[in-house]
Amino acid sequence: MDSYIWVGLAAALALGHSAMYGPQAAYYSEFFPTQIRASGVSFIQQIGALIGSVGTLAAGWLLEIANGAPWALAAYIGLGCIITIACTAALPETAPRLGRWKDLIGELSGGAVIRGEAGLGTNGMGTNGMGTTNLGTK
Repeated sequence: MDSYIWVGLAAALALGHSAMYGPQAAYYSEFFPTQIRASGVSFIQQIGALIGSVGTLAAGWLLEIANGAPWALAAYIGLGCIITIACTAALPETAPRLGRWKDLIGELSGGAVIRGEAGLGTNGMGTNGMGTTNLGTK
């Protein structure tokens, strides 16, 4: 019976970490401008690894002072979960809004012709009949 618990725990951790790392990479990269994005994401991950290594020492210490009882360690993990949820709730939303998206397209194009959807042009004429839209011109 104990072997099933360990297999279930290992499977849950493997699936949980896999489901977590993809969205984290995308979300963290949105916090930094392009010029420093790689350094910023690296800094975030290295600080996380540093905190995680100290957490391992704290877990051993908690087990020692509780004479091997897991309750102190469970409370420590629960506190970490509460802190994580609070910090995640405080993070800003980075997804572009519709109004902001149109501003970004105009800034990036600088008046260039971009292939895309009809009706995004700012010149009031829509597309030119060939599926292109003139952005940033009036």
